Amino acid sequence: MTSGTEPGSPAGNSAGEQTTGSGNPKGQLTVTDTPEKSRYIAYLDGTPVGLAAYRLHDGVIEYTHTIVDEEFEGRGIATDMIHHAMADARARNLRVVAGCSFVEHFLAENPEYSDLVRTGPAAP
Repeated sequence: MTSGTEPGSPAGNSAGEQTTGSGNPKGQLTVTDTPEKSRYIAYLDGTPVGLAAYRLHDGVIEYTHTIVDEEFEGRGIATDMIHHAMADARARNLRVVAGCSFVEHFLAENPEYSDLVRTGPAAP
């Protein structure tokens, strides 16, 4: 993902927005759900730096891809973004499918979200 490729700003979409400082001592992280693009976007000080793509179907959210710009890796941005996505899934009463290895690893390391995980194959 190249910085600045996602249109809009975190202030432009307050629905599904969360600000967190954990793991990111060099800036303010904001995570915004962008449903028209089926992705959460992570902004660091207003600049898009990562995304978590998803498919939403029949009360299930399947996270298909998680990426952070290379220059921002290692700051916990992807982890914070998925924490936000899981909290959002819980608030929306959605079941979760880990369709990418990062989310699969995240769920294994964060058992507090195990009640959200849907067992069985993902829907088409």
